[in-house]
Amino acid sequence: MDIIALMDETDFDMGKAGPLAQFMVTSTYVKRMAEKMIHACPTALVAIFARPVTSSLAMVSELYKRAGWWDPDRIIGSTAIDCMRIEAMAAHLLDLNPAYFSVPIVGGADPCTVVPLLSHAKPINLFTKDQENMLLRRLRSADKELASTELKGPKISSGAAAAKLIVSLAGGLSGYKNIISCAFVRSNVLPVCRFYASELEFGPNGVQKNYGLPKVSQRELSLIEESIPLINEYVSVAIDNVHSEKEEKIKV
Repeated sequence: MDIIALMDETDFDMGKAGPLAQFMVTSTYVKRMAEKMIHACPTALVAIFARPVTSSLAMVSELYKRAGWWDPDRIIGSTAIDCMRIEAMAAHLLDLNPAYFSVPIVGGADPCTVVPLLSHAKPINLFTKDQENMLLRRLRSADKELASTELKGPKISSGAAAAKLIVSLAGGLSGYKNIISCAFVRSNVLPVCRFYASELEFGPNGVQKNYGLPKVSQRELSLIEESIPLINEYVSVAIDNVHSEKEEKIKV
């Protein structure tokens, strides 16, 4: 098996709780599935969609590290749904086709930590301050707004976004060139963050190149600074969860 996709356990409503509360609900499932993945196919590429991705990726990475199979280039956290949403929102605002519009994502992998780099949107990056604020607000509140609906659209868009990332990973594995996508991974982009989302190039061994953090606007820089302590908190909670369980087993 070349690629494993770790999805949400159930189709429960992610919009009703914050990332830490979500993680308390999903941590047992994520841990159990990661252990099975390590046992069955430890060298496969892992695409993590189980929310909150910021914490889930950190937990899976720590479990792989504990088992001696950790390769940071082969464990990828999805920001695909956020990329799809911001590209669709921005394109519609400019009356463009979302299929030909791109907005890179940095920061974390959950609504409250994700930072869209509208200053690097292509083919157009001319947004007013009010437009930028509106787009960010809509992106970060999307889960909560969708939580109050009974439409199947959000489920379909999440599935389409997941498929897009998996196709990118498969393209890299197959040796295709210039397979670039945004994702949340173990990173040295910022010294103060062990894990960070940025534009990546995928290859036969997973992450082939990390494009890091480009020059950003003052507004984007402020958002990045605000996201750092939240990302670190969500990551630390996940890693502590893994180690606390190990300590409990030793005591028993």
